[in-house]
Amino acid sequence: MTKIYLIRHGVTQDNLDKRHQSSSTPLNETGLEQAKKVAEKLKDLKISTIYSSPFVRAMQTAEVIASHHELDIIKVDNLRERSFGDFIGLTRKEVLKIMPDIEEQFKHQGMDWKAPNGESMRELQSRVVKIFKDLANKHGDENIIIISHGATIITLLIHCLKVPIENVFAIRPLGNCEVIEVDWNKGKAELKYE
Repeated sequence: MTKIYLIRHGVTQDNLDKRHQSSSTPLNETGLEQAKKVAEKLKDLKISTIYSSPFVRAMQTAEVIASHHELDIIKVDNLRERSFGDFIGLTRKEVLKIMPDIEEQFKHQGMDWKAPNGESMRELQSRVVKIFKDLANKHGDENIIIISHGATIITLLIHCLKVPIENVFAIRPLGNCEVIEVDWNKGKAELKYE
């Protein structure tokens, strides 16, 4: 059985501002402290591998955690956050000014809706589930850490819980540096998630 620790990155100023983040958004001071706390919590675990989204905020979180395990971090592009395309850097209010009918579009398109040049929730889930299974199956009886993003992890949890993607917003949001434990055994996931 593979034990997987899914961890959302620490908080950023853009999280607090409710801004669609770019790949270069760094952790703020609170986010760095959150990363240190989760690293301390996990420091005595025997970890074989640490995977991370290549985005700066995830890599900063991973670096703090990895420092306790003397492991290199493996960047995995498919662990990145959902792309909001042309809306990156904008707040919800700013998006509504550009596209006032966005809520109507979402009602009609649901999980297939995406920002211009962005990615839908369904596309996100498809890419994340594939990479998760690939990584989990690769590690046999090992403990691994995966650092990623809120929507990325939530779409994975929805899949593991066998809940339709349309219910993604019924799942409570993940806290920054929250840890979700997944026991992966012969293609089946058991979650420790409240």
